[in-house]
Amino acid sequence: RRSIANRFGFSTEQLWWWHDLAGRAVSVEYGHADGLHILSEMIPAASGPLCMFITDDSQPPWICIRGEKDLLIELLREHRFFEYFVVDMEAKWIIFDTHHDVIMKLDREGAS
Repeated sequence: RRSIANRFGFSTEQLWWWHDLAGRAVSVEYGHADGLHILSEMIPAASGPLCMFITDDSQPPWICIRGEKDLLIELLREHRFFEYFVVDMEAKWIIFDTHHDVIMKLDREGAS
């Protein structure tokens, strides 16, 4: 968590890391649409294992689950909505699903 915060310039004291992404991230409001389909489309095809942090409006420490994209999305489909973020193992990008039904993706500067 701290390593990811440092890579993307987030304060470890801030609850909603996505809150200050305006203008730096790609955002998609999904409302009643399938947000998990949008999430799947935003994750690069060549991504290997991912880390999903379950934040759910709670202060850290957050639960982290590591797995392949399809398995993590299947897990999300089987549970009630909660806030989370997904990051690749090299921290080239990070994707948030917010309590405003918005998916936000931030690519780390200089990442290929």
